[in-house]
Amino acid sequence: MDIFEDSDALLDGANRMGYRSSAPGQATSGDERPLRASASSPGPTTQSRQFPRDRFMVVDRLPYATVVTFVTPHLREAHAAQLGPELVALARLTGGRLALDMTQVTDFSCAWINAMIAASQHCEQFGGKLAIMSLSPRLENLLRETGLHRQLYLAGSVKEALQRYATNASRSSGSGIGRWLGLKRVDAA
Repeated sequence: MDIFEDSDALLDGANRMGYRSSAPGQATSGDERPLRASASSPGPTTQSRQFPRDRFMVVDRLPYATVVTFVTPHLREAHAAQLGPELVALARLTGGRLALDMTQVTDFSCAWINAMIAASQHCEQFGGKLAIMSLSPRLENLLRETGLHRQLYLAGSVKEALQRYATNASRSSGSGIGRWLGLKRVDAA
């Protein structure tokens, strides 16, 4: 199966395998747990609520990156606990080329920031880069004022992030993917 064919089939496969590992590609039986609740799992507890993934994010697989669009205005601790491991699973499946579209997000918690940093580190370990796109000015200022923008790649738009992926891919592989996509190289000033 082509990795970009069906995101739900790939995520369901990862769920059946039950892999979640703090070290990429090195799941041990102690690390294994389902990424989302299955029919045989006990119901949600008051401490840990499970939300349907599709209620909060949409995954679009493209040949050069996977774009995750969040469709909720608030990303909190419960979202970080559930969606953070799913972002790591997506990073593993896509070689770390992951872009988060935050257009609809108006605020997020510290736990969500930690989940983004963890996903970013996993993306780099898998040979890619996490891009965080279209943050509101208030959220972007928060990340810049705290210095977290040094750990996270912030892109102003989807186009900017995809241009960077194409530029990095053409530099690292020499395949000319940027020319193939019709994107112009953007040099740092």
